[in-house]
Amino acid sequence: MILVIGLYLERFKQMNLFNRTDLMNTQIFERLGKTETDVQQSLNRLVEQQMLSESAPMGSKEMSYSITFTGEQVLKDGF
Repeated sequence: MILVIGLYLERFKQMNLFNRTDLMNTQIFERLGKTETDVQQSLNRLVEQQMLSESAPMGSKEMSYSITFTGEQVLKDGF
C-alpha cells in the first residue's frame, strides 16, 4: 500500500519526497486501522528491502522517502 500511495504522491501530486505524515494524511491507513507506528515499521522494512530510499531534509524532524527503481519494478510486476 505504501508503494502505491508513494508512487501516486510522486507522479500525480508532483512530490519528489514524501514522509510518514503525507502518507497518514491520505487517511487510508487510519481506515485500515493502522497507526503511525505501523506505517513507520513498514517504511523501515521497505528501506531495508531497497524499495524506498530515505533522506533527512534540513530543518525537518521526519525522514523523507522516495521510491527506488526496485520499488517501481515491484509495482510494475504486480508484487
